[in-house]
Amino acid sequence: MLIFSLLAVWQVHRAKAVYLLQPNSEYVSHNQITIEHNLKQATLQGEFMPFLFIQPRSYHHQPGYLVWAPFKTDNKWILISLGFMLKPEVPNINTLTGTIRFIPPPFKISQPQHLTSFPVTVGQLDIDYFSSLLPQNLEPYVIIADGAIEQVLQSYSEEKLLKHINYAIQFFLIGIALCIGINQLIKQYPPKAN
Repeated sequence: MLIFSLLAVWQVHRAKAVYLLQPNSEYVSHNQITIEHNLKQATLQGEFMPFLFIQPRSYHHQPGYLVWAPFKTDNKWILISLGFMLKPEVPNINTLTGTIRFIPPPFKISQPQHLTSFPVTVGQLDIDYFSSLLPQNLEPYVIIADGAIEQVLQSYSEEKLLKHINYAIQFFLIGIALCIGINQLIKQYPPKAN
């Protein structure tokens, strides 16, 4: 029972961790963003730069692209995930809101050595590689634009939370069932006295 209780507690802690990562309605300014702001909301003032990074994808059986574009605000360039688009294009907006995502460095895949023009077709989201093709380095995070159909960067999901709660309940019930089963066996076959 102890082992299953510990497993149940572990799953409750994992569910709590998922819950604490849910998006927050409080907006963070771009000059305050740190890794602690992962999955928080950000608001930016500036302009999109005319450099698109695209990855062929489909959405509901429609071919299109995942699109990332740098957004210039003050002296910073921040990569924005524009999500799925049928036709990639640089948005003409000056105010942007979205969810901050710090992502681990990707597994390095071979990249083209020479850049001819934008948009650049890429195999994966890779901030370091994207920075190497731009006149200025990107910040070490991505902002998923509000309303974007994002297919790469998963955000908070109730399904993840419920999955861990379900596992916790299952471990707890298995532990109880084992205790009841062992108790029944002991009653049916009591230990013999010497």
